[in-house]
Amino acid sequence: MSKSLEMRKKIDDWIDTVRQEYIEDVIGAVSIPSISVCSEGKYPFGQACARMLDYMEDCVKKYGFNYTNHEYYCGTSLIKGTNGKGEIGMFGHTDVVEAGEGWTVEPFCGQEKDGYIVGRGSNDNKGSTFACIYAMRFFKENNIHLKNNIRLLYGCNEEAGMEDIKYYGKKYGFPTLTIVPDSWFPISRSEKGVINLTVDAPVNSGNLLQFQAGTNGITIPNKAVCVISGYTLEQVQKAAKAYPNIHPSAHKNGVLITATGIAKHAAFPEGSVNAISVMASFLLAEGLVSGDAKMVLEFIAESLSDYEGKALNIDFHDDLAGKTSHTIAMIELINQKMEIHFNVRYPASPSIDGDMFYEKFMSYFDKPFLTKVSSKHCRPHAVDINHPVVNIFCDVSSEILGQPLKPFAQAGGTYTCVTPNSFAAGAAVHGWEQQLFKQEGHGGAHQP
Repeated sequence: MSKSLEMRKKIDDWIDTVRQEYIEDVIGAVSIPSISVCSEGKYPFGQACARMLDYMEDCVKKYGFNYTNHEYYCGTSLIKGTNGKGEIGMFGHTDVVEAGEGWTVEPFCGQEKDGYIVGRGSNDNKGSTFACIYAMRFFKENNIHLKNNIRLLYGCNEEAGMEDIKYYGKKYGFPTLTIVPDSWFPISRSEKGVINLTVDAPVNSGNLLQFQAGTNGITIPNKAVCVISGYTLEQVQKAAKAYPNIHPSAHKNGVLITATGIAKHAAFPEGSVNAISVMASFLLAEGLVSGDAKMVLEFIAESLSDYEGKALNIDFHDDLAGKTSHTIAMIELINQKMEIHFNVRYPASPSIDGDMFYEKFMSYFDKPFLTKVSSKHCRPHAVDINHPVVNIFCDVSSEILGQPLKPFAQAGGTYTCVTPNSFAAGAAVHGWEQQLFKQEGHGGAHQP
């Protein structure tokens, strides 16, 4: 038996012995609703994320690794190499997006189903983070010494701004090279640029009393609710008969309307149905809104008429890096203002200048009834596809998975956009969720 096959058998046998421990560790992590929120005091991302880091500390120490808590921004473990020079990072995140609605299981319980662990964060990104820990555990328990230092990092704000990794890098410095297991195999060649923009629009007149949808800025919402006055429940029910995704009910101030859609990660809008668009289209088509609300909903409906940026005049395309995508991820009518959160992604392409794209996108909102409240711009990330790391991941992934695999462009953003000399690779395989989840709108990133 060759040394390569001998090592593969050794790894497979070891995995069989620790499989149940891995499952229990990940289920324990999934049971913590570590939704990152801005907070003051000891816990910068809230108590749930702090509890998540404490859990990670218990787990890694259980297997004989050291652990450093970096002021509850993140945690790290350092595995020293034989030469003590250079450092390879393995940066995973343990925060998650809100569960949302439509789950067929409890999102924060975690359970094994048909060989998979199901629950919010099991894939994105707690399971992959533990895969890195177990990889280091294999080397440790089999007395295999690596040449370089390995830095495992457990982040808590990847889904909500990446302030964790920015804090760590500024205060402690980054590794020489970093692997981010928040993607698929074999390895990502590029990530799209991301713009998050919040605008306000006044709603001082009209009959729209409430409007709310979305729980975070990077998920296409599958539910929107509003309250309108001036109509009876019977009138709205009659209007809604031709709209299967519209559900009216009684409300003390008028009629409560619920619109349903199909949630997806904002980076992958194909197959999604934005509940905000469903609601706006219904209200406008049936003439159920008046005053300022009508103008604002017309703007929203126009913006959401496609998800490739055509309406916003930003529909760029690159054969390798993909298309522009955009959506409205959150909306809320509060204090007579409609707060609207846009998420836009554009391809990493030599033909697209990030600053020019940003200015062109922002110009769409130069309208007298809109106020730009805040914006964040994360530029695209691309790697040299001839880099040795890329070649190694492609060769090993192709061998293990038994099919030729090449670097791919991805739409979702990871820690690589703020970490120098970094690569997003693994720890999932494209299409895995289709094998388990047959119900439309389930199983993917940020879906129930």
